[in-house]
Amino acid sequence: MSNSILLEILTEELPPKSLRDISTSLLNLSLSFLQKDELFFDKPSFKIFATPRRIGFLIRNVSTMAPDKEEKIRLVPKQIGLDNKGTMLPPLENKLRGLLQNNFKIVPLKPDYLETLLKDIYSEELNGKEFLFIDVSNKGISIEESVKKNLALCLKKLPIPKLMKYQKLNPQRIIQDVEFIRPVRGITLMINDKLLDIEILGVKSSRITSGHRFLGSKAVEIRSALEYESQLFETGKVIAEFEKRRIKVNESIDQICKQQNCKAIIDDHLLDEITALCEWPKALLCEFDKEFLSLPDECLILTMQRHQKYIPLAEDDKSLSNKFIVIANNTPEDVTGIKNGNEKVLRARLKDAHFFFQKDKKKYLIERNHDLASVTYHSLLGMLSDRVERIKSLLLDWSTKINLNKSDCITLADVSKNDLVTLMVNEFPELQGTMGKYYYLSEGGKLHIAEAIEDQYKPRYSGDNLPKSKLGKSLALADKFETIAGLISINLLPSGDKDPYAMRRSALGIINILMSERFNTNLSYLIESSLSIFISDREKKEDAIKKMSRFISDRIFFLFKDKGNRPDCIMACMKFCHVDIYHFPHLLKELEKVAIDDDSRDLFLINKRIKNILEKAGVNKEGFDAIDQNLLIDQAEKDLFLISNNLRDQISDQISHNKFDKYLQSCEEFKKPIEIFFENIMVNVDEKAIKNNRIFLLSHVYTIMNQLIDLSLVSKGRNE
Repeated sequence: MSNSILLEILTEELPPKSLRDISTSLLNLSLSFLQKDELFFDKPSFKIFATPRRIGFLIRNVSTMAPDKEEKIRLVPKQIGLDNKGTMLPPLENKLRGLLQNNFKIVPLKPDYLETLLKDIYSEELNGKEFLFIDVSNKGISIEESVKKNLALCLKKLPIPKLMKYQKLNPQRIIQDVEFIRPVRGITLMINDKLLDIEILGVKSSRITSGHRFLGSKAVEIRSALEYESQLFETGKVIAEFEKRRIKVNESIDQICKQQNCKAIIDDHLLDEITALCEWPKALLCEFDKEFLSLPDECLILTMQRHQKYIPLAEDDKSLSNKFIVIANNTPEDVTGIKNGNEKVLRARLKDAHFFFQKDKKKYLIERNHDLASVTYHSLLGMLSDRVERIKSLLLDWSTKINLNKSDCITLADVSKNDLVTLMVNEFPELQGTMGKYYYLSEGGKLHIAEAIEDQYKPRYSGDNLPKSKLGKSLALADKFETIAGLISINLLPSGDKDPYAMRRSALGIINILMSERFNTNLSYLIESSLSIFISDREKKEDAIKKMSRFISDRIFFLFKDKGNRPDCIMACMKFCHVDIYHFPHLLKELEKVAIDDDSRDLFLINKRIKNILEKAGVNKEGFDAIDQNLLIDQAEKDLFLISNNLRDQISDQISHNKFDKYLQSCEEFKKPIEIFFENIMVNVDEKAIKNNRIFLLSHVYTIMNQLIDLSLVSKGRNE
């Protein structure tokens, strides 16, 4: 029989940003335990219910009972389970008692009962030892048992950012401590038209749920699982399914845009958040005074989207309109009150912003330098003015290598952080950099410097735009390197999932910027120069360089691993990223092509073998000069020496022109002569001079092959 399961958890207002994730996780966890209990006889269909005050789901095509299963259970070794006469010994008796009690809830009181099971016990050999086995039939779990057993576990596993702890008087009139995302007001758990008797989160299940706060019935009695959605819609005035409500919101926005010949400025995150804030959405067109259009577009959009959850509109020429859309959670006959209320709220915020903007422009940006000296950056790293000087020092240090104008670097650094002490950025911190650009341009500043001021914080998040110009990228790099180097200099590194200074985000920004454009420098130099402005002691600086290099390498590793690249290949190429991170993805791509070829397996194994020999001998990168040609006795070692010298120049030329595919093909040419070498030559001979000479030859060969890649780290299989 096909069954439908309904779950609704009625709560106080849920956090809109996490509503969709939590409701989706609740469904997926429930599907998982039903699948594990084998309660699907066909592919299940489902719906996710998520509104500001409820989460839940409807799952169809669920079996009434899981099928019975035959299971072969290993008991105890035969020698301790039965004596020579076949009589049951205590270890076997205890094992059977436990089996009956745990699996079948049977507590046998009479020894005779256990003796009757002897005829079903048989022995089999396992790993050279005889064990006793018994075949048992496990009765399939029912749908009710499965739901009651697993629901509480599902709720504990929900990805709730922060639990709310509260006390509740449960049905037994006992005060109970409860933890959930928000206080729970009711639970409805039904299979078809049957209400399951369950108490969870301090609440007993009921058919009664609540409709819309203003439009619907206060109490809606659910007749059956399949009628839940329609009853809430008709009687409760609630569109329970998240996707349906999202589509309705989107369609109503499109309808207004067509009428006004405008385009909505909205992304999926804002659409999801607006959908999570309403149960019966109604789109309304509002407007604000045109005088506020003198404010930067970013300020207007931020105020409407982030602070008020409104939808800004753009004209055909892409300029911002003074009209905006509000999604109300109500549909009165006269919507004038709702429109006026929202327009009044926005007008108040924009008036403040307009005042701050005009007040800030009365003072030149460069004149705010002294204000930075009164703002603490970090108690151990000085004031904001100190940070600006460090960033300026890095820009000037890099300017020659990166080919930047030194005058532009000084001008840019001097005004880069000055907007942080303006009224606008104090009110709207998200506009740091952006307001600096507008203030600098209003003073007649150069456009490329203004854009660099705005771009210094990019990328702010995964997928964000990168700075446009090389000057902007250089300032962004200086900002991020100074942040990481400074915090490492005072022994502050992220721990676990805690990263209060967003060092990981800064590192990812560095990686993405350096891979976006070829800079005439390398990662190792940038790390060393950024730490030099904090640490003068040589030993401490070397230790800090190792920490910072490892930290950024870890971010590179996880960035490319998340993209689907092979972990072993990423590690093999890791040393190259500190030399030329711009070409790192290209090298990694070529190595992965070689790694999937079965014929290349021997190349990696040979390098592992040579590396082990060199490590055991304590030899490190001894090259051509260490080899005595007069001690090359056997033809195999002479041939290897000759081939290595020919390939050395060839590989150097290929590397200099970034021909990574050709470089790896040249490495393949080493396979045959090295195989012949190991087949015919004994390295560890008694004559010390010959032995060392052969080790030096292998070191020479290994160094040529592994100039860019550590081939010994590549595994024969993807997951090794």
